[in-house]
Amino acid sequence: MVIDRCVCTQQYFATLNETARSEKLTLVELAERTQCGKNCGFCIAYLKKMLETGETVFFEILPLEKF
Repeated sequence: MVIDRCVCTQQYFATLNETARSEKLTLVELAERTQCGKNCGFCIAYLKKMLETGETVFFEILPLEKF
């Protein structure tokens, strides 16, 4: 299974990563701006990992996290 986007908003992590890095956004700021993580919350763990590592494509299901 390839996980490469927010399911609720259909925004790719690669695009979200570019936005976060270019504008120096925190996870909360990125969520407010894009609405990713604000619905089902499934992508929060992936967004956290993306911001930490720069990875934008994932192959494992990460445990659910909250802000």
